[in-house]
Amino acid sequence: MEKRNPKISVIVPVYNAEQYLRRCIDSILAQTFTDFELLLIDDGSKDSSGEICEEYAGKDARIRVFHRQNGGVSTARNLGIDKAKGEWIYFVDSDDVVLPSALGTFCSLINSHCEFVMAGFYSSDENNIVREQPRMVRQCELSVLEVLKEMYTPTDFCYQGYLWCKFFQRKIILQNHLRFDESISFNEDRLFIVEYLCCCKTLVSYSTKTIYNYIQRSNSAMSTLQKGYNKKFATDFDAYVLMHKRIKEYTKDKEIIKLAINGICDSYKTNHKMMLKFNQYDRDIHRHMFKCLLREGALPQYVKSILRPFFGYIGLLLFPKILIKLSNK
Repeated sequence: MEKRNPKISVIVPVYNAEQYLRRCIDSILAQTFTDFELLLIDDGSKDSSGEICEEYAGKDARIRVFHRQNGGVSTARNLGIDKAKGEWIYFVDSDDVVLPSALGTFCSLINSHCEFVMAGFYSSDENNIVREQPRMVRQCELSVLEVLKEMYTPTDFCYQGYLWCKFFQRKIILQNHLRFDESISFNEDRLFIVEYLCCCKTLVSYSTKTIYNYIQRSNSAMSTLQKGYNKKFATDFDAYVLMHKRIKEYTKDKEIIKLAINGICDSYKTNHKMMLKFNQYDRDIHRHMFKCLLREGALPQYVKSILRPFFGYIGLLLFPKILIKLSNK
C-alpha cells in the first residue's frame, strides 16, 4: 500500500546553525499536530549542522535531509519546494523556535476555500527579552487586497513580510511555477508572499494567535547593515520593483499600487542614506536605481514625498557623491 503524503511539509534551510539547530528541530518535533514531514536543507554548512540533520533523520522517519553546495537561503527553500510532498508548505528559520501549537493552529484556520493562512508571532532577543508582540488579539478573514496592504502597512505587527507566520498551499505554488528569486538577497521573503497572494482567488484566514518565536540576533543579515553598507542590500530595491510589477498585473486598485510605489521610493532613500552614512557611494547602484525609478513611474511620487526635506532628498537623487564629500568635511 502506497504511503499517503503528509498534510504539511515543513522546510528549514540550514547554514552553519549548529548553535541553534537542535532547539529549532526539537520545537518542530514537539508539535501537537503530527501529520507533517520535516525537510532539512543543508546549504553547504561548514560546521556540524549537516551531521546534526542526519542524526535527527536517523531518529524520526518524518525527517528528510538534503545536502547541497552553498547557494543561499532562496536556493535552499526552492530545493525544499521541489522535494516537498505535503498539501501545505511551512517555512521555518533554523535559529528560531516554533511554538508547540503552531501547526495545529494553522490547520484550525483552514477552511474549504482557504488558499493562504497568516498567524501571529512574537520576537525576542538572544536574552529572551520580548521585543514585539501582537498589538491585539483577533481572528478574521481578509481579502487578497487587504493582505497586500498588510505587506506595506501592517495592522497588528510592525512587519508582515516574514515567511514563518504564513501557510502556503503547495498546489498554488506548483501551478503558478512560484519560486524564490535567487538573485534577491534582501526582502526575498516578502516578494515571494506578494507573488503568491497575486495567485490567490479566495479570502485569507488571519489570526494574531502566536505560533512562532522570532529571535533577533546580533549577527543576523539585517544587523550587519548597522556596521556598513552591503551592496547586496540594493536587491531590497529590486524586490520592491518586482512587487510593484506583479501588483500592477494583478489589480488596478490605486491605493495598493501607490503603496507599492512608495516601497520603491523608500528603499531608494534607505539605500542612499546608508551609502552616505558609511561613505560607500556606488555609482552603478545609483544609476540602476535611478533608471528603475523612471521606468516604474515612481519619480513623481518620490519628488512629492520629499517636498519638505527637499534639498536633502533631491541631493540624494542627483548629487549623492557630492553630499558624501560635504558630510566628511
